[in-house]
This record gives sequence, C-alpha cells and structure tokens, in this order.
Amino acid sequence: MKKSIRSLVFILVCVSLFSTSVFASSNTYTISELGLKITIPSEYKVITKDTPANASIFSDLGSTKADLIKQFEETKVYLNAIPDTLDEEVVITMDTNIIDNFSAMSDTSLKMFASSWVNEYEKMGIGVKKYDIYQHSQAKFVRVYFEDTANSVNGLQYYTIYNGKAMNFTMRSYSGEITAKQEKTIKTIVDSIKYDTPPVEIPAGDETEAFVYTDVDTNTKFTVPANWFEKELFKEREFIDVKFVSSKEEGMSIMYGSTDLWGMLTPEERIGSSRSDLDNSAFEISDIATLYGLDENLITKQIYNGKEHFQATIKQNTELYGVTFTPEITMVIRIENGWGYSFQFGGTTDNEYFEDFENLLNSVEYPYYQKEISSTRLKIALTFSIILIVAGILFYIFIERRIHKSEEKVITTGSCNSTCPYCNAPVLDNGCFCHKCGKNLSTTVDSENNL
Repeated sequence: MKKSIRSLVFILVCVSLFSTSVFASSNTYTISELGLKITIPSEYKVITKDTPANASIFSDLGSTKADLIKQFEETKVYLNAIPDTLDEEVVITMDTNIIDNFSAMSDTSLKMFASSWVNEYEKMGIGVKKYDIYQHSQAKFVRVYFEDTANSVNGLQYYTIYNGKAMNFTMRSYSGEITAKQEKTIKTIVDSIKYDTPPVEIPAGDETEAFVYTDVDTNTKFTVPANWFEKELFKEREFIDVKFVSSKEEGMSIMYGSTDLWGMLTPEERIGSSRSDLDNSAFEISDIATLYGLDENLITKQIYNGKEHFQATIKQNTELYGVTFTPEITMVIRIENGWGYSFQFGGTTDNEYFEDFENLLNSVEYPYYQKEISSTRLKIALTFSIILIVAGILFYIFIERRIHKSEEKVITTGSCNSTCPYCNAPVLDNGCFCHKCGKNLSTTVDSENNL
C-alpha cells in the first residue's frame, strides 16, 4: 500500500514538473480587439497595450510605453514580440475589411485574392518568393514568404480575415532569410490561436449533371462536366460567349468564346485566300502570340480530341468582391475554317480541377467543313491546266503539219514529163499522175533518172 502511494506521488510530481515546464516556456495573451487568445514563447518579450510601463522591454528598445503604443495605434499593431537578440520580431496587426471570413471562400477564390495582395506588395518594392493556403483549426490563412530589400527584412506572414477583421501574424528576420527555427516558431504561434467564435462552415455545393453545350454561331459542341453550370458574365466581353462555374469550388470557372476571324478581314486582306485557309496549320506560335497579345515563350502546342491547339498559362485581370485581381489562367486556342475558338480555365495545369477542363476539351466537336482550294491555288491550277491544254493542241498541230509536209515532199520530188510514158496520154496541169492510166509519173521519172 505504501509502495502504491509512493508511486502515485511520484507520478503526480512528474506531471506537475512537466506541466510547469510547458507553461513556463510560453505565455498566453488575450487580444480582445481581435477576438482571440494566442500563445507566445517565453523567450520573447511581449508588448501589448496591457504591458506595464516599467517593463524592461521599453528601456531595451530605448523608448517609452507611451511612444510605442502611439506607434502601434498608427500602424494597427496589437502585439509585438521581440527576443533579447533583437534580430527578429513577431508582429500582429489588424484592420477591418469588407470580406467577412476567409474560411467561407474556396481556395481558388482565396488564391485570386492573394494574387492581388501580392501585386500590391511588389508595387511597394517587396518581393514575394512564394505563397500558399494554410488551414488552421478555425481559420484559413494565406501564407506569404517575402523579402523587403529596402529595409533588409525577410518575412513569413500568415494573413486571414475572421469576422470582418483582417489579421496578420508575421515573423520578421533582420539577419538574413527566414530560418527553419523561425518558420517553426511562427507556425506554432499561429496554431495556438483560439478565436472566441466558432469557425465558419462552408456550404456544400449542389450536384449537377454533365450536359452538352452548343455554340449557335458555329454549331461547335462540347460536354460540360458534372458539377459545373452556366453563369451569367459580369460584363459583356468581346471574345467570350459563355461562362461555366464549379458548384464545388467557388471562383473556379471555365469560359468559352468563338470569333469570326475571317469576317474581321477586309476584302483586300482576303485576296488570294479563302476562309478554309485560315486554320491552325497557317499559324506558328509567334503568330498566335501576336494575334492574342501573348508572350510566345509561354505558348505550347497540345492535342485535344485528336486536334492541335495552342495553349498558354497567363495572368489576366478579373473581378471578385468588387476588387480587381490578376490570377493565373490557362488559355487554349484553336483556329479552324476562319473561326478562332478560345477556352479559358481559371487556374494552372496543376490545379485539381484541370482534369475537368481537359475532359471538356477532349469532347469538343468542331463543325465539319470541306477544305476549299484558295483562289491563288485555283489560279495556279487553272493556269497549269491551260498550259497543258495549249501545249497539247500545239503538239497536235505540229505533228499534223509534219505529216502534211512529208506528203507534200513526196508529191513534189522530181519532175514530170508532158506525156505519160505508159499510155502516151498528155499530162494535164503538169500533174505527176496520169489522168488516163493513173500511173505515178514522178516515180517513173525518178526511177529512170536513177538508172
């Protein structure tokens, strides 16, 4: 019994010591303005509006609480954590936003939002190395690795919007690139966040059946995959006819349009060619780059449903939540019988929904047409035929004349007597055949002369 009690006491002591060491290594702070609690490692000295004015961190920084809190209010800083080395810091900021919650947005929409944010960073001279989506237990974050060369700062920022509050949790390094330790530290801090309100539940999308879309202008047909449906365009576009969106992933879209390129040519530009000449085979990558205003280094050739297409991943402006973004999209182009066909996918080839886009492209049936001979080729063909015909006629005339001349030569060779040597009949008109007995007088004369 005593042994059991001693064992129990030992276990309780161990648990107590373990718990003490855990709690001693970090401190939890409540930031009511952000509606959350967050844990910061104890190696950092933390400044909030509740930090005592006589705390050593203010003297370490050569400032006062009043001055620093004033700066915090101007820059929307709610917590600042600094180690003794002063070579890094953790900064938490917050401002209001018209968007309610990142968790209510799909990854696709969030990446579009992030692309706009990244563009603004670059305009300020801050280089973004990479960014992705990070899923917290309650919130969804955009995670950004950046470098501010002007201020000699490298950073790793977790950005979210929760209950209309845009919050940044950033590790800033002043001694080079973000280290693995710093990366782990900021991730641990973010993972410790506990919001006062429950997370937002993402509504499930409706299930839809696949269907066939028909282009009324060209009779081109293709199958729109399941869980995609047609949605009205925000504004009229010159080269886009229809938009399809995913019922499973908000912001994911496929757009299609056909353009009568032949109809855009002037009568002068059409001279020497026909509508059917205007197809993929007549264009090189450089031509497509010029025609659609693309960088030719981004264009490749791909085969879908047995036909060649031009494909490129580009950046294009789009609008979401009243904000203009510049996300990456995949564009696929085919030119056939004078028509330009454009397909656009709201993502890159590594997107999980790109397979749906490929299935759509592999179902496309372009209208059948008989390729015509262009007027230029027709003129050449007709000219060649005429040459052959004329040459044939000339050859026939030449042969006929050769035969006729040969006969004339036979007739006129030698001289004829005035009387027939066979029947003594007079020869009329100096002919070489006797009009009475029919003998060939020239043959006789030549024979006699040759004797």
